[in-house]
Amino acid sequence: MKQKQKQITLLKIKWYIIYIACICCVMLVATSNSVIFAQSNKKIKAVNNLEANKTISTSSIKVPYMLEINEDSARNGAVITLAVNAITIIRCPEEPVNFYLGSTIGIDAFQAAEFDKELGRNEIYVRPRIAGTHTNLVIEFASGPMVIYFKVLELKNGNNAGDFTGEVVIKNIYYKDKLADTEKQLLASNEENTSLKTKIAELEKQLQEKVSAACQEDKLTTLRLIEDSIVFVSEKNTVQQGSVRISQVGRVQRVKTGFVISFALENRSKDFLSLDQLTSPSGNVLTTWALPKRLSPKATTKTSLLIETEDLKQIPSEITFLVSGTPLKLKPSY
Repeated sequence: MKQKQKQITLLKIKWYIIYIACICCVMLVATSNSVIFAQSNKKIKAVNNLEANKTISTSSIKVPYMLEINEDSARNGAVITLAVNAITIIRCPEEPVNFYLGSTIGIDAFQAAEFDKELGRNEIYVRPRIAGTHTNLVIEFASGPMVIYFKVLELKNGNNAGDFTGEVVIKNIYYKDKLADTEKQLLASNEENTSLKTKIAELEKQLQEKVSAACQEDKLTTLRLIEDSIVFVSEKNTVQQGSVRISQVGRVQRVKTGFVISFALENRSKDFLSLDQLTSPSGNVLTTWALPKRLSPKATTKTSLLIETEDLKQIPSEITFLVSGTPLKLKPSY
């Protein structure tokens, strides 16, 4: 009886051990599946990232459509973003001697046609056909080589401006020399232009002075003719101060540039007097005399004045004669 109980106990222990072993196997399989699943996820992410480098949504790209490349940026390895099946124009300041692509797989490069060259268009056209390409373009110029680096993307929403670089302007040493020469020529042209403007202004001034002098001389000639024709038949609007007597002679004459008025100036003293100044609030007073004018003693002198004004509707309201420091104000009338 005891022997049978012992066998039953051993059998239970054996089954318990088998049960534990089965549980361990299940846990081991589950752990392995988790590791495999995680590794699979990593591979999928890596593939997605690789595809993302080739095909990118345009909303995530901010690329200047036109880019300038000089010796410094080329030396620092500036990379130009190209798009599949989109042409990027490389604008050269001088005609390339030759050019070479680092890799011709999936990318084409060709030069401008001969008639474009005759128009001064030194251009190279680059068109990629496969995404994910990284290469460079070596351009040989007479002034020295230039290396440009490219990367090629495929854009989901099409090749739109701002998604890739469509124009590259090369500014090498030749460009800088030409720019410096052009700036010197522009500076010289500006200086010459300034000099010509100054000469033109001087000539215009001289011409205006000559015209003004000729016009002034014509006015004075007219005044002399009027003075010579004055006849002392009617005097009016007489003013007198001490030994000086001034009268208007004849009528006020309206001319194109103002009014002409004739006067008689009488010096009743025994000494010479001086007519120092002639003024009018209506305008500039023109006379044939060079002031100051000496007035002979015991004599009457005739003169005609032109009062220059644009208002020809109203005759001069007043004329002031400054004789030897004494003002005499005469109000003319028709």
